[in-house]
Amino acid sequence: MKAIVLAVVWAAGLAVAGAALESKVFVIGDADLQEVEAAVKASLSPQGKTVLLPRERKLLVQDEAEYLPMAEAIIAAFNAPRPNVRVEVMFQEAGGIDDRRLEVRGRIGGRDISAGNRPGPNGLEIDAVNRRTTSSRTANQFLMVQSGRTASIRVAQEVPFVDYFYDYALGLGYVTGVQTRWRSIGAQMAVTPRVRGDWVEVELYPQITTLVDARQEVIDFRELATVVTVASGQVVQVGGFQGASEEFNRNFFSGGGRSGGSQTSSFSVRATVQ
Repeated sequence: MKAIVLAVVWAAGLAVAGAALESKVFVIGDADLQEVEAAVKASLSPQGKTVLLPRERKLLVQDEAEYLPMAEAIIAAFNAPRPNVRVEVMFQEAGGIDDRRLEVRGRIGGRDISAGNRPGPNGLEIDAVNRRTTSSRTANQFLMVQSGRTASIRVAQEVPFVDYFYDYALGLGYVTGVQTRWRSIGAQMAVTPRVRGDWVEVELYPQITTLVDARQEVIDFRELATVVTVASGQVVQVGGFQGASEEFNRNFFSGGGRSGGSQTSSFSVRATVQ
């Protein structure tokens, strides 16, 4: 209450010092406070001012009377119920089976010698086989998340490049040198959809999960975030995280195959407003 009184006194002082301005206090629901304030500020005149009251989740707006209805409409839009968005991530997996073997067959001293399919005539026959059979498949995961909220999709239960990601996190200051080195890590993808009219903006960034002193920790690599904007129901292919190096993307998805011997090569995203 004290914060509101001080804000009103501040606004009254501005009104006396400048042109005829009006003040109004708006209640903000569960929307991001800074995002609401930034949107309102952009709609005001050069004389317009705002005071954010975080504890009360209120915004004091002062401006000429003709600008206040626009501020009210913007806040009403933020306070409207957030739609749910179904986000589907489709992982394109490429894999293969290597067939490498050496076959020896024949006869020596009247005895059959066979390390392959069948014995041959007197003497030895040696065959070397080096064959790779490739295959591809698509694995889908989906989640339902409210616009503006964040949820995670698992990419891999276990990623083999533990030291690489530990050193990467260490270089960015996410861990300290005195912390116990990780023994195993998992990979998941944070997904945040935001409905923008007829379009959906989807933010994606990588996360590494690990156990430290029997506690699960999640490292958010937000600086590697990729943002795509699609029409509701549209599919867009993403080759990897835009801010990440090719090595990071390759190592992050190296354990992403849901089938044995496969590895995620790329992924696509579809966001559908419900």
